[in-house]
Amino acid sequence: MWCIMSASKVLFEGIIVGFEKLSDGADALYVQGSINGGSAFFYLVVPRDKFEEYVNLGVGQMINGEGIIVSRDPLVIKIIGDEA
Repeated sequence: MWCIMSASKVLFEGIIVGFEKLSDGADALYVQGSINGGSAFFYLVVPRDKFEEYVNLGVGQMINGEGIIVSRDPLVIKIIGDEA
């Protein structure tokens, strides 16, 4: 089980295992990895150009960075910082 600090900012890492369209229409990476050191599956929203790059590279790519939790059910993180 992963632990979320009091703020919604988290550190994540993982392997991209899929590409999904969320209920709000946003494209997201589906990631198996960890959040703040705890195991998790989550959707990761990245800028459109980065999403296209990852789609072209395919599943199995590593990704890590800092993000903000925008939904907990399902778990959706929006990437922030230099990685974006």
